[in-house]
Amino acid sequence: VTVSGQHYKLDLPYFVLATQNPIEQEGTYPLPEAQLDRFMFAIKLEYPSFEEEIQVVKRTTSDEVVEINPLFSAKEIVDFQHLIRRIPVADNVVEYAVDLVGKTRPAGDRSTPMVKEYVDWGAGPRASQNLILGAKANA
Repeated sequence: VTVSGQHYKLDLPYFVLATQNPIEQEGTYPLPEAQLDRFMFAIKLEYPSFEEEIQVVKRTTSDEVVEINPLFSAKEIVDFQHLIRRIPVADNVVEYAVDLVGKTRPAGDRSTPMVKEYVDWGAGPRASQNLILGAKANA
């Protein structure tokens, strides 16, 4: 991590996702298309419910100390990541994932006429990899 020219090393599994906005702009902005495919999943977060927001406001506007109990240690997270990669996957499942991703590519021979007409860029190999990793994690 680099902050104001100072470098800090993070041990696995920790990492930082950040964007840099021009100094004259404030807030956050959508990522460019070329950066969106770096993420395995797009998780849409909705606003909290009325009751949830009340709890958020109460907890963050008092000096109550909340004890946080971690579910896993850093080592356990890394161990789970290695375990997930060791889960076997049948060849036909890998082929299905690659075929599915290939159908998103308008210049490919597997895509449908609708994809060829309406899609400019299909998913890359990272999408096939992430489908398999996501399936392994789910398994």
